[in-house]
Amino acid sequence: MNKLEKEPTLIIQPRKALYILGGIGIVMVILSLIGQYADLLQRFHFPFQADIIQDYTLEFDFNGKPNIAIYYLILLLDVASFLLFIISYLKNASGDKFKFQWFAMAWIVLALSMDNLAVIHKKIREYFQDWTGMGAWFEYNCLIVGIVTLVVLVILFLRFGQHLDAKYRIFFFASAIMYFGGAMGKEYSLFITLDQILQYGAATLLIYSLLLYIKSKYSFFSVSTKD
Repeated sequence: MNKLEKEPTLIIQPRKALYILGGIGIVMVILSLIGQYADLLQRFHFPFQADIIQDYTLEFDFNGKPNIAIYYLILLLDVASFLLFIISYLKNASGDKFKFQWFAMAWIVLALSMDNLAVIHKKIREYFQDWTGMGAWFEYNCLIVGIVTLVVLVILFLRFGQHLDAKYRIFFFASAIMYFGGAMGKEYSLFITLDQILQYGAATLLIYSLLLYIKSKYSFFSVSTKD
């Protein structure tokens, strides 16, 4: 078989992906920081300059509506979800007893991505807050519910985590803690830059660990377009 007849090969490079995605994340954080302090640059000579700064600030406001800063997080979560579905399929094909946990992780990460895009949790929170009339007390209850949900997920995935190699167990656990820690801080506008770093870092670490897992557990697998 000559060179032209060889099938194209996709080589998984976890460290390279970590550097690229991490580098983009750092750039996004810097751009968001510039947007946060753009109000210090109020010496505009023309109206359009103020409009440009305002639009820029809105696009990189990590605590705002879906924008460039949020879309990058969504992209990271979608990539992580895609990798989890690949692993889930391979686990299902081999009859692995933890295949359902892998599928559950894939759907959870995909749901987080959709939530960042549609801001579903905020809409639900606002609806129940208006319905119950609990005000600030409802905000406090939401925080408790979030913590309880995280604890329940840890318990449900305890056996799954125990079967993993220590390296992947630490990576997955660290990703979850970083992401939900950043999400909770983001809800209450606490150190928004730190929240952004935590969530970007969590998604990037998860992608890196999944690529590393695929590379170590599945040195080769094929994808076919045939029925």
